[in-house]
Amino acid sequence: MGLALFTPSAPPLFGLDISTTAVKLVELSAHGRRGYKLERFALEPLPPQAVVDGGIQQVSEVVAAVKRAVQQTGTRLRHVAMGVPASAVITKKIITPANLDASALAFHVENEADQYIPFALEEVHLDYQVLPHQPTHPEGTQEVLIAATQKSHVDERVEVADSAGLKAVVVDMESFAQQAALLHAMQMDHAMPNDESWVCIEIGANAMELSVMRHGEVIFTRQHLLGGQTLTAEMQKRYGLSRKDAEQAKRNLNPADDVAGVLAAFIQHVVLEVQRALQFFQASVDDARIQQVMLFGGSSVLPGLQEAIAERVGVGALLVDPFAMMALAPRLKRLPIAEVAPGLVLACGLALRRFDAFR
Repeated sequence: MGLALFTPSAPPLFGLDISTTAVKLVELSAHGRRGYKLERFALEPLPPQAVVDGGIQQVSEVVAAVKRAVQQTGTRLRHVAMGVPASAVITKKIITPANLDASALAFHVENEADQYIPFALEEVHLDYQVLPHQPTHPEGTQEVLIAATQKSHVDERVEVADSAGLKAVVVDMESFAQQAALLHAMQMDHAMPNDESWVCIEIGANAMELSVMRHGEVIFTRQHLLGGQTLTAEMQKRYGLSRKDAEQAKRNLNPADDVAGVLAAFIQHVVLEVQRALQFFQASVDDARIQQVMLFGGSSVLPGLQEAIAERVGVGALLVDPFAMMALAPRLKRLPIAEVAPGLVLACGLALRRFDAFR
C-alpha cells in the first residue's frame, strides 16, 4: 500500500510543507504533559512556477529550498512528514462488519475501493483507517475511511525528500494535517468547538478555502480562486512593479499607504466571498450558528483583513497561531514567530504526526 496517509505515530520527524510560494519546515518536541515545544522553523521562498496546483514542476529548485531550510534550522532529523493536496486524494467512507482481523479488513477495503477509485489499484497509494464508533452506526458495524492518491503525487514528494538527503516516512492529506493543528490550537486555548460551528478560512497564494467545523469534524467546504497572488498581480498592474518588488511592497503595505485602494479592493473581494460561502452554508445546514472565525494561511495577515471579516460576519475573527500555547526553544524566543505563524499551520500539523496523541 506504499506510504501511509493515516499512520498514527512515526519516528522523530519534522513537518515539511511544499506550498506554491515557499518550503516551510516545523520541528516539534514533547514538552510536559500532552504539551509540545517548537524547536525549529523555517520558510524558504520558491521561484514562480516551481509548484503549480500542488504539483512540483521544478524539482531542483524545490530540493535546493529544502536544503536551505534544513541548513538554516540546523535540525539533525532526517525523517519528514509531507502533505498531498486534498484535490489529489480520493476519500470514501464505507461501513464494514466490526472486529475484522487485519487481513480480512484489507481485503474488504480493496474490494470496496475498486468500485470508487477511477484508476487501477496498482496505480495508486491506498490506505484506510477505522473511524471512532458513532451511536448512529448499525450494531456490529464500523465506519472506515479510505484514501487513495495516484502514485505520482506521492512519488514526486518522496523524490524531493530523497534528493535533499531526507526520508519521507509519512504522507498525509494536507486538509487532515491542517485540521489536526487547528484542533490542537482550539484545545490548548480551552475553546473546543461545541454545538455551534467554527469557520476556518485559509487564504493562501492562489486560493481561499473556507471550511466549517463542528464537533471536530469538517461539515462544509467551499473554495474560491482568490489569494495573495491576486493582490500581487494587481499591485504590479497599478504601480508598474516587478513581481519581486510587488511582493516586497505587499508585505509592507498598510491602509494609510493604500492610495490606489488596491488593498481595500482585495479585502472587500475576500469579505464578499466569505459572506457568500457562509450564506450558502447557512441555507444548506440546520442549526448553522457560527461561534468563531479562524484565519490562517500566508495571506491571512494582511492589515485590515481580520477586522473586515469580523465586522461582516458578526463574530470574532482570530488569526491562528498554532504555537501560541507551545513552549519555545531558547533560540527562538527573540524571533517574530507570530508574524509568520498563520502560514505555518499545515507544517505544524505535519510535525504533529510525530506523536501518538496526534490522532
